[in-house]
Amino acid sequence: EEAQTVTDVVPLAILLTRKRDGMFKARAVVLGDRIDKAGMDLFAPTLSMPAHRTLLVETARQGDYLVAFDIDCAFLHAQLGPDEQINILLPPEWREANEKPVKRLLKALYGLPQAPQRWYQHYAGVLRTLGWEVCGHEKAMWRLKSAKVPGKYLKLSIYVDDNVLAGPDKREVDTQVEKILSKVAGRVIQPSRTLNG
Repeated sequence: EEAQTVTDVVPLAILLTRKRDGMFKARAVVLGDRIDKAGMDLFAPTLSMPAHRTLLVETARQGDYLVAFDIDCAFLHAQLGPDEQINILLPPEWREANEKPVKRLLKALYGLPQAPQRWYQHYAGVLRTLGWEVCGHEKAMWRLKSAKVPGKYLKLSIYVDDNVLAGPDKREVDTQVEKILSKVAGRVIQPSRTLNG
């Protein structure tokens, strides 16, 4: 596989969005559509809907516990490789007086074509160090033998930075979520309402 080299300078844009709670969010985004993707391996697994539904149905059928959590700024956890020379143009508002506007990009910033793949590779490495194993047929599904309930597994589904972890023991599920979030910053998503009222 050839090293990917970018000699041109890629602009950086600021994307402003309004969140569901009314707050505003600003995100720096590389204008990745200006990068030549010819010959680049960009595949990053994402969870299929049948796999997600199967996880939810199995969790309900077995009476397992389920926790949803989100990884903060997921792509920024992943480093670019030393052979990936990507230069970005900083907006004037982000530069000091007399500072050069062109910088080398070190992290897998949003908008970068390879960012999803770099994030998945980083996250997969984190999960492996915690004892998780990937599903052979669905690369965005992971499992871990339960230490609390013999013969059972904890199951984890990943859709980019959104995660669902289910298992037979509530304390074990919560502990595993804490372990993951100690390696990659994120937050547990609290249900907006209960099913009983």
